[in-house]
Amino acid sequence: MTNRLDMARRVRLVAAASLVAVLLVGFGVPAVAAGDPPVAAGEVRPGDAPSQMYLDTVAHERIRFSFAPGGRVDLPLGTAGEDLGVGTAAVDGRREVYGFLPYWELADRTTRLDYGVLTHVAYFSVGVDSAGNLRKRNADGRPTTGWAGWTSSAMTKVINAAHAKGSRVTLTISSFAWTSSQARSQRALLGSATARRRLARQVAATVRDRGADGVNLDFEPLAPGLEDEFVALVRTMRSELDHVRRGAHLSFDTLGYPGNYPLERSLARGGADAVLVMGYDYRTAGSKNAGSIDPLAGPAYDLADTVRAYTARVAPSRVILGVPYYGRAWSTVSDAPNARTRSATTYGASAAVPYEIAVRYAAEHGRRYDAREVSAWTAYRWRTCSSDHGCVTTWRELYYDDAATLKARYDLVNRAGLRGAGIWALGYDGARTELSAALAEKFLRDATPPRAGIVAFAPGSRRDEGFLVRWTGRDDRSGVAAYDVDVSVDGGRWSAWLRGTTATSATYLGADGRGYAFRVRARDRQGNLSAWHPSGSGTGAARLVKGGFLRTTASRLAVRSRPDTSASRVTIVARGSLFAITSGPRKADGYTWYRVTGPLTTWAPVGAVRTGAWIATSGQGATNAAAVRAPNVAVVRAGIRQVGFAGRGSA
Repeated sequence: MTNRLDMARRVRLVAAASLVAVLLVGFGVPAVAAGDPPVAAGEVRPGDAPSQMYLDTVAHERIRFSFAPGGRVDLPLGTAGEDLGVGTAAVDGRREVYGFLPYWELADRTTRLDYGVLTHVAYFSVGVDSAGNLRKRNADGRPTTGWAGWTSSAMTKVINAAHAKGSRVTLTISSFAWTSSQARSQRALLGSATARRRLARQVAATVRDRGADGVNLDFEPLAPGLEDEFVALVRTMRSELDHVRRGAHLSFDTLGYPGNYPLERSLARGGADAVLVMGYDYRTAGSKNAGSIDPLAGPAYDLADTVRAYTARVAPSRVILGVPYYGRAWSTVSDAPNARTRSATTYGASAAVPYEIAVRYAAEHGRRYDAREVSAWTAYRWRTCSSDHGCVTTWRELYYDDAATLKARYDLVNRAGLRGAGIWALGYDGARTELSAALAEKFLRDATPPRAGIVAFAPGSRRDEGFLVRWTGRDDRSGVAAYDVDVSVDGGRWSAWLRGTTATSATYLGADGRGYAFRVRARDRQGNLSAWHPSGSGTGAARLVKGGFLRTTASRLAVRSRPDTSASRVTIVARGSLFAITSGPRKADGYTWYRVTGPLTTWAPVGAVRTGAWIATSGQGATNAAAVRAPNVAVVRAGIRQVGFAGRGSA
């Protein structure tokens, strides 16, 4: 890695890593992260430490960039494509792909932008002062780097190229509040109607003058108590933008946890079109364990929880889920998955690693896969030296997203019906093309098969030889066209039952004393065919073992983040909730625990379910769960009375 591009990447990594410890301690921000196992939702959250967007900004403030002034854009206003419109998740089946282009990547001539997949290029960023003025010049009279990049010839080329391909260009306005002085500035700005109006008018003017297509507001975090004032700024910004371009795109950024952002009012009529959720930094430099910075699933607060939190408050068509084109490396005590991290002072600071470099490390040391959080990672030996501690060698773990794991996150975007996906940051993939190809596969072409599963049978045996079998499916784009359903008798080979049916239920005629397992696959309207689900055909006795299933018998039962009664509650489930057992048993606190996936309504799961959580099945004189057969299995016992569930206790 000796060329100019690699050297620039190395400089950025070193700069960002060297600032992390200062930021976490000097700014008085808790050095914790929302993805640390075994912490559950609600204990710590994204936003407890400065975002990577902010850390990258601070790191690059010390690097000088030279921009040549740019002229006017070639295309007039209104030629960048049709307005996507308020409340619209996609146009012609295409979701928004909102990529942030930092000025330091704009300055790199090797940065490649794929306008074929990008619907929006958001220049990042131009700052604002406490009086509502755009930060155009430094104290010495020279243009600020952010303003110089926005008005540069390089940015003019980006705007022209984007418009020629029908992509939009927006300007990001940043107002940070990670330090006390930043928070005072943000409070002064938002607290003054005059300052808000001044900012909105200046922003609208530069959008007009640069032939741009809208604005993104990056106010992070939003200082407490300024919710009303933020709404007022958003509405004023909309009004001023409408004066220069009707239908200009307006969005604002939030952290992975909604926090105090006034989502509903900011997205109401006369406000913003969309909220861009920064779906990263669930682990940061101060995390106690290495792991995914954007866990898709797991017992801790994850991306699925994030989507649920936001769509519970605003329409999915207003939500853009940002994903990272970077990973994070920590020094660790071993190369075990999610290993404990080591002292940054002695063993080297944690560092954010752009995808382009992360994938090289994985190629050299071997790509590993975290199935629980759906993340790529690698581990390697690392030597670091310092004047205080000499030279030490330690394990280093690097977690990142590649094309395969990002596609799983885009599946979440499609399943939830979100407006689209965001990227931090364009250029972090270098000259590689696989991440753009992943976007095209998920958002431009329908190359993804649907999901399908058998609806779980109720507990107990079937009392009639003729019993109802139900199945369901979900497709992200074109919709499910038909299903195939197989049956296995008494654990034997699969045989065809139904082919090409559009029904989602049918009555199967069995025989007394026999056991029947069912599996299903689905085909979408583009011809994509799913795998058969589920794979198991066993009809034997129910057992509490890995690979088995359980139903809760207590009226209310806590599902916890780890096998410990003091661990955080992930959720509370009612009697009869169904789970798949993924590991166990484990004895702790007088209980027998199993790690589970669920609750389940289908097998295999068609919707999002929680993975890696723990249930105390028995202990302290209580039985809280019972083993059941696989939920795709029906056993006929004609004339046998159904047995219900009863139990007590809540671990």
